Amino acid sequence: MDIMISVPAVIAGLILSSVLAYILTKADKTLGALVTVLASCGAFAVMFMLRGDIGSTQSFYMMDFKLTEYGWFFSTLMLLIFACVSFFNLYWMKKIIHPAGYNFLYLVALAGTIGAFTAKDFIVLFIFWETIVWASMFIIPFGKSRKASVVYYAFSAFGSLSMLFGILYLYSKTGSFDIQYVLEQASGNFTYGLVAFITIGLAGVVKIGIYPFHLWLPQAHGNAPDTFSPILSGGLVKAGGFAVFLITAVMPSVKVFASNFTFLGKELIMPLPNYALVVLGAVSIVVGTLMAIKQEDFKKLIAYSSVANGGYIIIGLAMMNSLSVGGAFMHMFAHALASAAAFLAAAAVVHRTGTTKMSELGGLIHRMPLTYIVYLIAIISMAGIPPMSGFISKWMLFQSMIKNGMVFVAAAAFFGSIGSFLYVFRPLSAVFLGQLSPKHEKVKEAPFLMQVPMVILSLLTLAFGIFPNYILKPIS
Repeated sequence: MDIMISVPAVIAGLILSSVLAYILTKADKTLGALVTVLASCGAFAVMFMLRGDIGSTQSFYMMDFKLTEYGWFFSTLMLLIFACVSFFNLYWMKKIIHPAGYNFLYLVALAGTIGAFTAKDFIVLFIFWETIVWASMFIIPFGKSRKASVVYYAFSAFGSLSMLFGILYLYSKTGSFDIQYVLEQASGNFTYGLVAFITIGLAGVVKIGIYPFHLWLPQAHGNAPDTFSPILSGGLVKAGGFAVFLITAVMPSVKVFASNFTFLGKELIMPLPNYALVVLGAVSIVVGTLMAIKQEDFKKLIAYSSVANGGYIIIGLAMMNSLSVGGAFMHMFAHALASAAAFLAAAAVVHRTGTTKMSELGGLIHRMPLTYIVYLIAIISMAGIPPMSGFISKWMLFQSMIKNGMVFVAAAAFFGSIGSFLYVFRPLSAVFLGQLSPKHEKVKEAPFLMQVPMVILSLLTLAFGIFPNYILKPIS
């Protein structure tokens, strides 16, 4: 395999590009932002070409990387979101407090995600996991609030320390950091498996932001720079899904815990710890939906919807059958596209109007018709309405819940879907419909290079809703 087209090359290229972006931004802000565009798009293209190298292992300065099927899926999805959002960086340099630092950390965060998803051992995974945390923590204060960064780091530190404890404990018992080997050993030992499930699982649920670890999510998403909110919602929180997938599927948890025990005289169809994740997911759907309905801020509303959608993902991964896991992966993909598109539409509105307060907006469909269409497609997908990709994923998850007789969980999921009609269409009417404010009479559509990524995300959302097999086959 050509070392120039490999996982270490992608990571090294992104890190070197981050330094270059920092230096060039000091001289010319737009030129530095252009580096983030070229680096993100270039890394996406290389990772897409690496599809044929799945299963290969590469080493780089004592760090081992292995490109697995699921690692390639998460990496490609993350690169797609970063690449699309990077176009907005070109227009945001004057609005960010430290543009050079932002461009540097933007690419460092991206390198961190690729390293975490392709790590062969737990030490490399933890190093890059922390890279994501620290890069994000320093980017969030470039927006509206430093307090949001503190809240984010407090929750992230809890998850990271939990993961670190689990890694060191498992090393002391197995003598290895190799992810595949350690999880295989854990699957055959109840104590090892329980420690792995709790410690790595905690890191996952904190990162994805489900109840009761959701408090950081609206704070961070609502106050981060407008160009980084879609990265948090559409991209980085999916790292939590990756961690949960490790313990439920790669280990897997059904081998660790007996699945043929009873509760209140009734035989359970999955291990009790998996049920705990399902319950947390169901509660997250309800809490996220109710909180989203109450929001007045455009961005915080979408952030709370991410809490609800994280619940769907956790339920699918915890139920551990082919339909539910396929639905969870499809939902991670669909929600990444839709939430990123919705946040970018919000960023386009902020770019032209200077506010995310819905009470101050209205009638923008007449001035920003393309942005309106992009947001409309995104919210239709997030609400699970055909023919968008969000409908496919939610339908698969509903089918799995019903087949397993999980009526109450299905009811919570159904409530979330019905509630999503209320909260996703409210900004549509408040921001784009109604009376145009006199102060927005001269507002224009978003610039062309901001329209490009929004259109790409919208077309992908629609295309994979009409032709879902093109994404379901790689997932399966």
